[in-house]
Amino acid sequence: LIYLYRDKIGNIDNAKETYKNRLILLDVPELVKKLHSATFALYDENWGFSSEYWKQAIAMSNDAIPDVAANDWFRSVAIAHKLGYGEKLLTLWQQEGADQRFRPVFEALKALEYGGSDYLLNVAEEIREPALEIYEYMKRYQQTT
Repeated sequence: LIYLYRDKIGNIDNAKETYKNRLILLDVPELVKKLHSATFALYDENWGFSSEYWKQAIAMSNDAIPDVAANDWFRSVAIAHKLGYGEKLLTLWQQEGADQRFRPVFEALKALEYGGSDYLLNVAEEIREPALEIYEYMKRYQQTT
């Protein structure tokens, strides 16, 4: 429901209320909390708060994005791009070393930012294939929001 209210319908207040209720009722992984907080801060046009949550999410993910939170990562990155924060997120990831640690997601964001899937033709094949899948997922998500 959070994604529906926030990203699809654009009702941020209902999304925040649903998020708060979900935190009370369910055991939400800490990483997912950080990603939601980063995304809510972007909707509030607060890159400062958002970037701090992104840094925490990056630090919590060690050397790879956990499978359990992959879709949350992809959606949050897609929304960051859609709201005009793609370049800032790319820079932050470079500063935090996430550009190499999460390279397929990083390259997928670069493709979103720099004009499409053709960008990925310049990326090594072992990175290109997963990056293309992530790019297509994020592009579809953006189109439905």
